[in-house]
Amino acid sequence: MRSRESHSIHLVLFFSRNVSLRTWAEVGMFDREVALYLKHQKEGLKISFLTYGDESELEYSERIPGIDILYNKWGLPLPLYFLLIPLLHSGALRRASVLKTNQLSGGRIALWSSRLWRKPLIVRCGNIPSDMTAQTHIKNPVHMRRLRRYEAKMFHAATAIIVAAPAMRDYITRTYSVLDSLIHVVSNHVLTDLFRPKVVSSLPNRLCFMGRLEKQKNVETLVEACSGTGLDLVLIGNGSLRNDIKALAMNSGVNVTFMGNLPHAELPYQLCKSRIYVHATHYEGSPPKALLEAMSCGLPVICSNVPGIGEFIIHGVTGWLCGTSREEIRNAIDIVLRDGDLQERLGRNAREFIVKSFTLDEAARNEVAILKTVAL
Repeated sequence: MRSRESHSIHLVLFFSRNVSLRTWAEVGMFDREVALYLKHQKEGLKISFLTYGDESELEYSERIPGIDILYNKWGLPLPLYFLLIPLLHSGALRRASVLKTNQLSGGRIALWSSRLWRKPLIVRCGNIPSDMTAQTHIKNPVHMRRLRRYEAKMFHAATAIIVAAPAMRDYITRTYSVLDSLIHVVSNHVLTDLFRPKVVSSLPNRLCFMGRLEKQKNVETLVEACSGTGLDLVLIGNGSLRNDIKALAMNSGVNVTFMGNLPHAELPYQLCKSRIYVHATHYEGSPPKALLEAMSCGLPVICSNVPGIGEFIIHGVTGWLCGTSREEIRNAIDIVLRDGDLQERLGRNAREFIVKSFTLDEAARNEVAILKTVAL
């Protein structure tokens, strides 16, 4: 199989539909998301970001020097901009040696561009919508058929597929009969130099969760599990259930601090002030970045034994697994909170596990190897 040198590869990254650099900044994920591409750049790759932002995208150019920002400089309505992307950005797309999706959302326009300009396409996905939808147990056959048709089209057209966990690779090969050799597992990375244990006093009764305040994340049940315990719960992130969770906390007598979205650099401090990190979600597509970052900080973590989490946590070694009910979460919190030796052991092992398997260097090395084999 042919292989290109890094310095001759021009990668165009297609952002998810309607997402911009400003979006990344506002939700506190900018630094984490761009780190991989700044690393690629140091290896000699030319990088272009194709986003859905307006001219305000250029405000972020100093934070990603050398990366071209392809944005909606025409001020077009987003639906029209979406359709015209292959033509509006034809110059960069013609010069590219490989196109890549950041997620499946918005991948359709990457596929059109790939076909129009005859460029290899890497379909990268942190989760698979049809699989995630199936785990909600919401019966909507029409919606599921649409998802499956879209995913089949994307996966069968891809030159290569990048997923974040082995279970996702297995799902794609089983569901869409895609050759296993086309699918590559590149784990979510953690900035381990930023997310590391810090000399800061953790508060003895403080628990922490980071993520979207949505049904999937099971935050309401976590609040209920803390009722009557005297524990303080810190929630980092926003979502449609924020007001409902706030009302539940007041009615349950639970002291909940809503911190909203924080800059990425502030997260380690907030994590290290907590005694335990809890991630008791109903399901995940792959090991969630928030959980990995908490583990990298050396926190003992309690997490649900569900797809996307249960297969990579070793119970009692790198974390403590539990169910998703109020009683199961509360019992796990009681066990871990009253055993200082267990906390120390879980935190130490978690940090070692992340440093060994989820570093930025490892993710960049694996992805560059894929790029070298598919780029024109």
